[in-house]
Amino acid sequence: MSPKSIVAPLMAALAFLSASAPAHDAMALDSMPSAHGGQVRMAGPYHMELVLEGTPPGETRSIHIFLQNHLFADVASAGITGMVRVTEGSQTTAIPLTPDGFNSLRGRGRYASRPMVRAVVVLTTKDGEQWSATFALASTVPVAALN
Repeated sequence: MSPKSIVAPLMAALAFLSASAPAHDAMALDSMPSAHGGQVRMAGPYHMELVLEGTPPGETRSIHIFLQNHLFADVASAGITGMVRVTEGSQTTAIPLTPDGFNSLRGRGRYASRPMVRAVVVLTTKDGEQWSATFALASTVPVAALN
C-alpha cells in the first residue's frame, strides 16, 4: 500500500476521533459532578474548581480554587499564585489567592453571588505562565466552610 493511499482514510479517522472526543466546554463541565461541589472551568493545563464559602453575602468569606488536570487528577498548587476579580456592574473586587493545601488556593474577601456577578480567576505559575477562567458566581452553590 502506498503512502498516498492511506492519507485519506487516516485523515477521516483523525476527524472522527477529534469530533467524538469529550468536550471541555462550560456546558459539558457543568453537567459533570465536581470533587468539592463547585463550578469547574478549563484553563490551559488545568481544571479549576471554584468553591464559595457558605457565609452570608456582605461578610468576608473564602473563595477556594481546586486544581486538577484534564483527567480530573489533583495537581499540586505549590508555587502557584493567583487573583480572583469579582465584578458586579462597575464594581470590581480583587481577592489574592495563595496555596492552601495540596491542590488548592484560597483567598478571602467580600463579594456578592447574585445573578450577573462574574469572577475571573487568573493563576500564575512559578515559571510566569498565566491561565484564566471565568465563572458565574450565581451558578456556584456555596458549601460549608472548608478547612
